[in-house]
Amino acid sequence: MSASQPDPSFHRRPEVFGGGPTLVSPRGEPLPPMDVVMRLRELDERLSVEWVEGAWGTSYFGLFERWKQGDKRWERVQNGEIPEKSARDLIQMFPRHCPAPEMAAYVEQRWGGRAIGNPVEEAERAVEAAKARLERAKEAAVDKAVDSSMDRFNTETAHDRRVRGGTEKAHPMVSGADFAEPKRLIEVK
Repeated sequence: MSASQPDPSFHRRPEVFGGGPTLVSPRGEPLPPMDVVMRLRELDERLSVEWVEGAWGTSYFGLFERWKQGDKRWERVQNGEIPEKSARDLIQMFPRHCPAPEMAAYVEQRWGGRAIGNPVEEAERAVEAAKARLERAKEAAVDKAVDSSMDRFNTETAHDRRVRGGTEKAHPMVSGADFAEPKRLIEVK
């Protein structure tokens, strides 16, 4: 092979994450590990990770941070000098053989503390979120109880309700009926 011709192995699908099976896009590019993508979404909406194709085996997963609102560089986007998708900074380059757990550990170590700027505010936010979930669960339980009682009311006859209330006896043809003593839900005087 001459120095002017590239090594054919560079054109093969890159093996990432220690050479194990890798999910790839329709274009054949490796997809970032989902646990890293989900953790980035939790930490900061401006963070993202994606595959960056490079020549001669220099492809990598890049960790990007979108520019903050108010950053003066946004003027270049508004003027049309650069596309909006380029309004970000490269924070970290992960080599193509970087295992997903190491990538996730780096993200957690570097960015994990940012989500908890003020522990008191974070705790208050967590408490408020838990209260909202509890309130939704209570509403769902009430809705379910109302729906099931309405279903029962619509399918029961007046006789069935009186039997369940204990003011009448079930017909002897009803299977499983106990006729020794009617169950009384309502006091009969």
